[in-house]
Amino acid sequence: MVIKLGSNIYLKSWLALKPYEKQAPTDKYYLKICNKVKRVVGKSLLSSMFLVYLSRESFSEELNILACFLTSYFEDLISQTNLWLAFIKKHQAMYGKLLPFYNTEAYKEGEINQPNFCFLIWYFLNTIQDENYLEPINKFITDTAQKVM
Repeated sequence: MVIKLGSNIYLKSWLALKPYEKQAPTDKYYLKICNKVKRVVGKSLLSSMFLVYLSRESFSEELNILACFLTSYFEDLISQTNLWLAFIKKHQAMYGKLLPFYNTEAYKEGEINQPNFCFLIWYFLNTIQDENYLEPINKFITDTAQKVM
């Protein structure tokens, strides 16, 4: 089955997920990254697996949201807003581990780490729908995370 990725993600869609209404100077930069992330995820060999977890009727829109979601992680890291850092520090304090499920032995704080993408993809796919549960440790997630990196 061929997956239609739809058009590029535009600024209006990017801004719809932001806590502010007016365009920031960096939004165009992150939007370029966001469209690259969308293409990488959509062209993934295992991208047909997304059809199991994303709605067929709104596949392109949900893929856009996923790309924006993953790119927002980049934005948080680069801008040093530190929302992600707050999450992993709280998880570490509560459970003694930076992230649930994933191996973080080679984790480098303040850098882009594959387990972060794995967790974000798993979390997104399990929260955008409630019909199928996706196990956190599987080839589909790790391959997609690696391609996004």
